Amino acid sequence: MANSGIYSITNIQTKKVYYGSSVNIPKRWNGHVSKLRKGVHPNPHLQNSWNKYSEENFIFKIEEEVVSSQLQTIEQNYLDWCRLFSHWSYNIGYDAKCSTRGIKFGPPSIEHRRKIGLANSGSNSANYGKKLSDETRIRMSLARRGVPKPLRTTEHKHNIGIACKGNKHWRYDNNVYIFYHPLLGIEKCTRHDLIIKHNLHKRCVSSLIKKERKSYRLWRMYE
Repeated sequence: MANSGIYSITNIQTKKVYYGSSVNIPKRWNGHVSKLRKGVHPNPHLQNSWNKYSEENFIFKIEEEVVSSQLQTIEQNYLDWCRLFSHWSYNIGYDAKCSTRGIKFGPPSIEHRRKIGLANSGSNSANYGKKLSDETRIRMSLARRGVPKPLRTTEHKHNIGIACKGNKHWRYDNNVYIFYHPLLGIEKCTRHDLIIKHNLHKRCVSSLIKKERKSYRLWRMYE
């Protein structure tokens, strides 16, 4: 049966301690050890100490078992002590109700995530220029079979509806475009007519019109 309560991680060399709470302490301990062994623990003080003194100098202990409804209240008492004697504690955050407690800089902002995406896009991507082998594609396909897609939320459906209204929808875009194919010649028609006539993918044709791609199956925008 899982233990719910307050636990500690103590360095037996320095006597410095880290306090935490969980409704399943053994599972939380396994998570701590896994991250510490990999060197990716979100608490840099605890991680650096673990790297310096090695795993055998740390002990895990259940300080007291507490029902889940009282966890935050009891944990706050421990964190208040950590705040007063921070030199004896590995804890970073001292608010038991804070969802990002223990993470030094908190979750990345939208702007930060955008910069990370740009920094790892294009030729900077680790997979840039790499092609998946046929064997890898087959394994990926088999792994996804039978896995249901997550249900769309009401907000997601609403946003899709707005994005596809009027001439934004490929079927209701009545604008006439001029497309060029080196073998089939020039086609002056709507995107819907081109897609149906030549059995093309609507998103690829849309990217062609938006000039997000130069060609698709040799089709180009005539200029």
